[in-house]
Amino acid sequence: MRFRKYLGEQYIKDENNKIPILSIYFLGYSLEHIQSPVIKVERDYIDVTTGDKIEEREDFIESLTHDSFVIQIKYLKKEHKTEIEQLLSIFDQTTKTNDVHLLNIKEEDYPEKFRFLLRRLQKAALEPELRKNMDIEDEIIEELENLERDIANRDKIIEEKDKVLEKNKKELEENRKLIEELKKN
Repeated sequence: MRFRKYLGEQYIKDENNKIPILSIYFLGYSLEHIQSPVIKVERDYIDVTTGDKIEEREDFIESLTHDSFVIQIKYLKKEHKTEIEQLLSIFDQTTKTNDVHLLNIKEEDYPEKFRFLLRRLQKAALEPELRKNMDIEDEIIEELENLERDIANRDKIIEEKDKVLEKNKKELEENRKLIEELKKN
């Protein structure tokens, strides 16, 4: 939602839409068909590490309206094949702390040219308003997950009731046939 709001504000500021927009999506979950850590979307899917074109299609990526990069955090590896993978390893979730919003990152593990980004992220993590927004988002996500579980449970109950109804329908049909047979005899 923050991205949509930001994007809308940028379009309003730039009446002639001269600002090129390049979206970068950091996914905390895996896409269904693609396991590349960094995907460049220019209406073609490109594995940034190998340069290979990816033929599979993803609903999420197909719904995007801008050229973009999709970063699948889960697939960022310790061994880095490219400089971009080295930079993105900053987001490696294996370094999580007890606070799910913070990662334990050692500045000296990164080249000097990446340290500005580390410092900027550290500064952002300390901003009270940002922390408050993250907590609110966590609550919303938890509520959505609870709602999704409730819907799944209701779907299961409905499915079970449908099976019982189908069974009763078959039994009723068998009873009707039996009654018809008895009437004939």
